Amino acid sequence: MSENHEVTGHITSGVNRNYWSSTTVSNNLTNAWNTNLSNGNTNNNAKINANYVRCVR
Repeated sequence: MSENHEVTGHITSGVNRNYWSSTTVSNNLTNAWNTNLSNGNTNNNAKINANYVRCVR
């Protein structure tokens, strides 16, 4: 993943929050990637920050 790129086919209702991915940022091991599922924005935050999680199987 590269910084600040948009996810296509994103979910658009009821999820206007940042959700963690399970991927650590390769050049900053204290950060992980997250995505806002209402607009598709992908960024990274410090792992100590509070974001939401979604279980998928």
